[in-house]
Amino acid sequence: MLAREGPAGLTSRAVTAEADCAKGVLHSHFADLDDFVAQLVLLRFEELAHAAAALPARAGTDTVSVNLTAVAALLLGSPGPALSALALTRPGATERIHAAWEQGDPGSAPSRARSRPTSRPSSASDGCPPPATAPPWPSP
Repeated sequence: MLAREGPAGLTSRAVTAEADCAKGVLHSHFADLDDFVAQLVLLRFEELAHAAAALPARAGTDTVSVNLTAVAALLLGSPGPALSALALTRPGATERIHAAWEQGDPGSAPSRARSRPTSRPSSASDGCPPPATAPPWPSP
């Protein structure tokens, strides 16, 4: 959606429409759109931190080039750069991200939990499909 619409196209309704959720469901899980954007950016940083932390364990499993290329692809792959640009256009999201970073490493689970006071877990009754999960490493 960000690649298609740009930061100006990001609205609560656009997010819920893209996710095929009921209108307004975003605000039942996040305080506001800035909270949603901040949590999305922090989640992306957490995914990247976990991928980078896994690099030493991959030593000897492939070439250094292949392992680093996998992390670079994760870092530069969509929606990474667009998401960072979006956060910069939303001062409220930027403030929340900065506050979370001041509390600790955004790649650690305890830090993420501290930075998410307004978010609530999804429930089957919220009208949204289950979230998709992807492995941190691209498939060979």
